[in-house]
Amino acid sequence: MNMETVNRNRTISLYCMLTGRYHEYCSKCAMRMDEHRHARYISERDADEFLAYITPAVERFCGDSFAKGLNPDTPPHPIAIAIAIRHGRSAIRDTLAKLGCPGELNRVWELMKAHGMEREAE
Repeated sequence: MNMETVNRNRTISLYCMLTGRYHEYCSKCAMRMDEHRHARYISERDADEFLAYITPAVERFCGDSFAKGLNPDTPPHPIAIAIAIRHGRSAIRDTLAKLGCPGELNRVWELMKAHGMEREAE
């Protein structure tokens, strides 16, 4: 699996965590190893249905960061910014200013409200 795929899968799982759907993600997208030591979904149908539902929302939230398979753990990825907002990390404002994208903070906050993530954010 290439790094872009790993980053997209991680982005989906973090998005689910931020929206309170992580348990559903884990139950629908559970995997097991087959006889050839390849990971396979336990229920292809459940995984396909859930991912078909959640992936467009992740794409709307993350935009090009998801499409390019960027690392969701580092700013300016919207997921990294949302996690920083959620956990009250005030240094994110300075980090985004140094990266030359200070407007991302307000943009991600608005996206968080639109995607139902703001209820625990302070």
